[in-house]
Amino acid sequence: VDAEIALIRTLDDDRWVFSPETLRETDAMFDALRALAQPFGVQTDGATVSLWIESYLPSWALQKDFTLRNWQWRGLALVIFAGFAADLVSRTALFAVWVRYRTSRHRRGNPDAKADPPDFSVGKRTVRPFGLLVGATVWYWSVAALGLPPLWATVLQLAARVVLTLAGILAAWRVTDVVGLLVLNRTSKASGQIDDLLVPLLRKTLKILVVIFGKVYVAKSLSLDIGPVL
Repeated sequence: VDAEIALIRTLDDDRWVFSPETLRETDAMFDALRALAQPFGVQTDGATVSLWIESYLPSWALQKDFTLRNWQWRGLALVIFAGFAADLVSRTALFAVWVRYRTSRHRRGNPDAKADPPDFSVGKRTVRPFGLLVGATVWYWSVAALGLPPLWATVLQLAARVVLTLAGILAAWRVTDVVGLLVLNRTSKASGQIDDLLVPLLRKTLKILVVIFGKVYVAKSLSLDIGPVL
């Protein structure tokens, strides 16, 4: 490969950076170095996950097709599938726990439990964002292991981070509903009017805090300047 590594000085902030020609030739130089034999005694403990994977792949899997290597296309499809699978498994597991909890509570407080089954609609709404949270976590960390080009990695990880943040906000929102419902059920047995007023007020306060925290975290994740807004 006829290429060179060159540095240029920027005019605006007087920094040394790699030249555009060097950045364009990085893939070609890396492919040429990959074919070289590893020197004896050189350790590869610091290699990235993508380089470790590529060291065990055949040559056809390392060939590029539409800006990505063949194994990266297959890995991207596998990551998407793994995210949806993690979403489904986590939602199913959490909903099973909720059903078991609500059924046991309903049987203790209702002598005719079979004729009057408990309502599981709250649990279905609550576990949905938690499944999305788990799936987005799988997407975020798995995309980083594929060794994608900078543009691909930036766009996909940013999208996964936004989904992860929104899912976390929605999960916290649902948790406040569940906690408020459980506390309201306990206080209703004591027939206290003050508690009946304080519980909804506390739930609304927690939801406002969740929204404020979520907006600040989303702005921070997207590197937005929220100073003028505040």
